[in-house]
Amino acid sequence: NGEAFARLAQIYVRGINTGALPAIQSAWRSVIEIQEQQGLEKALDIYGVLCPMPTLDGKHLLDDKDLAKTHIAARERALELLDCIALRSTKALRTKLNARIEKIWAERQTTNYVVSKQLCSKAASEAWKEAEFSTESVIRDPNWVE
Repeated sequence: NGEAFARLAQIYVRGINTGALPAIQSAWRSVIEIQEQQGLEKALDIYGVLCPMPTLDGKHLLDDKDLAKTHIAARERALELLDCIALRSTKALRTKLNARIEKIWAERQTTNYVVSKQLCSKAASEAWKEAEFSTESVIRDPNWVE
């Protein structure tokens, strides 16, 4: 693509300016490695956008089934993007991407569980406080028996 060609041209210009003309194969390998790294980062970015981390206020909090569906769809989209960006076989890249996504996925699951538990505990505590207050006010009311 044009971006890869521009990188190759930059490598040659830099080499010519320093008096060392790089070999075509090593220059092209550098372009491929840069493109692959950028593709990997873009794919991880897409995964992060499509499967966001739950926040403490409950944003992006999902039940386990929906979280798993979101993860699978986001991973597939990230892999598709990587395949489109890569300049050579993507088997090793896909393995790297899957490994990084699995680490993020484990973190997402844990965070989803912790945030869910915290929000449930907070809601239960608030409900309990409200119930105690209501009970006390009824008991203190001399007409509560009626």
